[in-house]
Amino acid sequence: MVEPVTSAEIIALIARISRAQPTDGQRSVLAFDADGTLWRGDVGCDVFAGAIERRAFRNEARPTLVDDARSLALDTDGPPEAIAARLLDAFNRGAWDDGPAAVGMALSFAGYTDEEALAFAVEVLASAKLPARIHPGVREIIGWARAHDLDVLVVSASPSPVVRAAVRTLEIPPENVIAMDLEVDGGGRFVSRLSANVYGEGKVTALEANLRGAAIVGAFGDSFGDRFLLRKARVPVAVGPSPKLLAEASTIDGLVVLPFPAESA
Repeated sequence: MVEPVTSAEIIALIARISRAQPTDGQRSVLAFDADGTLWRGDVGCDVFAGAIERRAFRNEARPTLVDDARSLALDTDGPPEAIAARLLDAFNRGAWDDGPAAVGMALSFAGYTDEEALAFAVEVLASAKLPARIHPGVREIIGWARAHDLDVLVVSASPSPVVRAAVRTLEIPPENVIAMDLEVDGGGRFVSRLSANVYGEGKVTALEANLRGAAIVGAFGDSFGDRFLLRKARVPVAVGPSPKLLAEASTIDGLVVLPFPAESA
């Protein structure tokens, strides 16, 4: 059984470990998953649902949506938003697994430019009450890290434009986001191909490619797929963890749990 801790206790632990590490100019990094960790819920799903409601998918996304639907034996008839609605329902029922769903939701931006995708995500998230969903303890930890010159990176399996739009709420710069990015064609439009898959072990690969020798002092995640990231940190923190992640607690040295506060009625 992993005992819960407070944000203040996590800050004290990170501060103690940061002071103890060699002073050879090595940077210290805190790495955060996004959905379920920085905030309640999944902003990738929020924006995917927003695209269904607004019929905002481009024609370039339809082949991938059809392939995903076919893999789940779903009806592939109709416009992109109809197929996407069936996929979202499958995801909510647990039939569309997290990894394939993360890829599929990212690829659904095919046909957009990065600027268009970012603007669309900002529009949808404006109505998603995201500021009220931020974990207050995580906000406190990020503020402390910023004040003490620790780098804060966000490593997420949600689409990059969506995460970059969402982290504005926490004043995290876009260059500190590592997420699902799509390749672009000669006109700067996304194609149905990832430049990197930032899910599960892919989070660690993508993060390490951006560290340039920095030390991962703390890592924060909520899901089974975050276990690889948490194992790389000196202070691994499970934020409102799923039962599947808690079942892995014995395999993550030093794991602590930061619960989500109870939702107000």
